[in-house]
Amino acid sequence: MEAWKPDRILKVLVGWITYLFLFSWLPLIRVVFDGASYSWGTTHFGVFFYAVGVQAGAWLLVFKSGLLGTLIYGALRGANSWFRWLLVAWSAVLTADVIHGAISNPDGFEFHGDTLGIHLNLGVPVVAVVVGFSLLAVYWAYREPKRSPGHRSPPWAPRNKRLLTLFFLLLPIQFLLLRFGEPHGTTDAVGVLLTMAQCVLLPFALYPWSRSDTVV
Repeated sequence: MEAWKPDRILKVLVGWITYLFLFSWLPLIRVVFDGASYSWGTTHFGVFFYAVGVQAGAWLLVFKSGLLGTLIYGALRGANSWFRWLLVAWSAVLTADVIHGAISNPDGFEFHGDTLGIHLNLGVPVVAVVVGFSLLAVYWAYREPKRSPGHRSPPWAPRNKRLLTLFFLLLPIQFLLLRFGEPHGTTDAVGVLLTMAQCVLLPFALYPWSRSDTVV
């Protein structure tokens, strides 16, 4: 039997989830590694969550990073039934949250990344993107059992182990750059870019590579 691989639609969804994972993983790394020099805030369903360093509000970053990381894992390690249900539920909540934010506070529906000088007014176009990806997720979850029913979770290949090791080896470098570097300076920027690269690395580390693959 041919080994299971994610199809094109699932790969697109993994890219979408990884993109959103960045917006949880990056501030989580920063509140932990930067400490009190870094502040973070976001709104969900009209409730504002805020933290300076590791404060009570940071639990949301832990939850969201864990949830999105689990979705990436589930998508690439077999996409079994639990993943399909979680994907649909998460997509529904995300869509409802984004629509609520766009309607209740359209002017405040923005993203700010101070270190890299990024300020984006998200607005209605983002609602359309989120709805589009959510519909794609529902379509894929409905179709997938018919395409590959009862497939097994793929085995771990040597490349998976090497890339996962690299993912975790980046953490002490990020800590040194963010904790002891100049706030909003070059070291901060390098630490942020390294964390972004780490997010991109995660799906490659979890991808069902062939066991015979020997090149990173």
